[in-house]
Amino acid sequence: MRESYLEIGLESLMQGIKGRGVGPWSFQSRPALLVMDMQSFFLDECSPAFLPSAPSMVPNVRRLIEAFRASRLPVVFTVHKDQGGPMQRWWGRSMDEAWSHEPVFEVSQEEVVVKDVYDAFHNTELESILAAKKVGSVVVAGVCTHLCIESTVRSAFCRGYQVVVPADATACHNLAFHRASLMNMAHGFAHVDTTEGIIRRLDPVCD
Repeated sequence: MRESYLEIGLESLMQGIKGRGVGPWSFQSRPALLVMDMQSFFLDECSPAFLPSAPSMVPNVRRLIEAFRASRLPVVFTVHKDQGGPMQRWWGRSMDEAWSHEPVFEVSQEEVVVKDVYDAFHNTELESILAAKKVGSVVVAGVCTHLCIESTVRSAFCRGYQVVVPADATACHNLAFHRASLMNMAHGFAHVDTTEGIIRRLDPVCD
């Protein structure tokens, strides 16, 4: 079931989310922002994969992009493009070519990683890109919280990155999926914070 839920407010959104990833934290190494799958396929109301809450968090994703750019910190975009892999078989459909494969945000000399599974590290150049930019921490924003975001967060954690997830700059099908995924990540893989909380911690790590 798809529903709009981000308008409930931050306090309600974060309700019940506990774990080692909730509480005081700071960036341990140079961070990058990973903006995942912000494509019309998920943002356009006419799309069969439209996520009702996704448009509401676009301003927060934009704020993060602008803050990282202003701090001269890396921003990397991902786009999903089916290539006959397991996701296409699972969902029984592919992303219609009628829907854009490009991010809805203007890309300004940043890297764009094309993926065909949930995990943005799987069979892509993402890890090499982050290594070249001397990145040790990643902030993962975009869609979908319980699928591509959580899969990529787990993969990043297992590769040794410090991972941060903005609760109000990610979205998925409904509040139950969103909150459960945030709880999973806060318990074992990532710091869960707000857009404002993340931006506030960027100044000490500027180049």
